[in-house]
Amino acid sequence: MAELLDIDAAARRAGVSPKTIRRGVTSGRYAGAVRDSRTQKWLIPADSIDRQHDITHPEPVDVEQLVDDHPEHDAAGHLPVLAGTHPPGGASATPIMLSVQRTAAILGITEYAVRRAIERDQLTAYPWGPNGAHLVPLAEIRRLAGT
Repeated sequence: MAELLDIDAAARRAGVSPKTIRRGVTSGRYAGAVRDSRTQKWLIPADSIDRQHDITHPEPVDVEQLVDDHPEHDAAGHLPVLAGTHPPGGASATPIMLSVQRTAAILGITEYAVRRAIERDQLTAYPWGPNGAHLVPLAEIRRLAGT
């Protein structure tokens, strides 16, 4: 039997507000959604939420493997500085930066949760490009992952 989620649990899983899930249920967006006759609460199959919100549950990624897979990085996870370039702050190397999508996959959370953490200054990230994208330093991911 499929796992059934109430509206709040479905919203947490999808990374959206309960109101968004409620609108989807009443419009028939979630296949298999039923109303519990005893409690009058909506119950939505987890796989229906996953399909509609394109949620994948990635395998946890070994953060150390990221560095091992790229021998050009040093042990601290930095790229060597090219001759004639001077990074801000006079650092001797450029840190590895990961996209919001890759950060979410490594930490096992949704992209929405990563963006919220960035907005709330709970996660260090740097703006990149004209469309408001952010890059997260590998060192920050290590800090959060406890490695």
